[in-house]
Amino acid sequence: MLNTERALTIYEKVNRLINEKDGAFLIYHGQNGLSYDDKYPIFKNDSALIMPVRLSALYNQLRDMESDFGIIPYPKGDEAQKDYLTCSLDNYSVLCIPNVFTDYGMIGALAEALSCESKISVMPAFYESALQDKYSRDERSVKMLDIIMDGRTYDLSVLFTYAEGIKNFMTQGVRNQTPFASNYQSRERMIAKGADKIYKMLSELGNP
Repeated sequence: MLNTERALTIYEKVNRLINEKDGAFLIYHGQNGLSYDDKYPIFKNDSALIMPVRLSALYNQLRDMESDFGIIPYPKGDEAQKDYLTCSLDNYSVLCIPNVFTDYGMIGALAEALSCESKISVMPAFYESALQDKYSRDERSVKMLDIIMDGRTYDLSVLFTYAEGIKNFMTQGVRNQTPFASNYQSRERMIAKGADKIYKMLSELGNP
């Protein structure tokens, strides 16, 4: 839910960090003449202390970085939050089956078998051999990776409502320095309409 006291508090914290303090800036679709990938040389040249990245950056962009760096999870919203949570990238893997195939039992069994094999063979190779052993530079970072992986979340509002204004609610609002209430009010009808579409779509899944 967006229109909550907790969401407002986090929104205001991020806004103060970006817009009211020196030393933090937002790279968003070329803002300030910077593209998304420009943050990597800034960090690699020791001109930034902290940089939010995908795990793939460990081997795609930071593999040749001379200075040592560590890995930490995103911070908690406040002290009352029990666990560190990290939202997975928005382009989640989805298996699409053309509607000309009607043997749903076989399709389900095959998809489940492939997913199971991936967990058994691919994930250990990627997570343990690559991320932990090869691309992490110290034991603390290995422990941080465990915290990040244990706190993974999959936000359905991001998965289903890219065009409904939820995904970039905070980013666009902070970038434009729009007050939380005004930002939410301008999107409220669009969010509600998108939610209705999701409910309708999910309710029809069992009735092909």
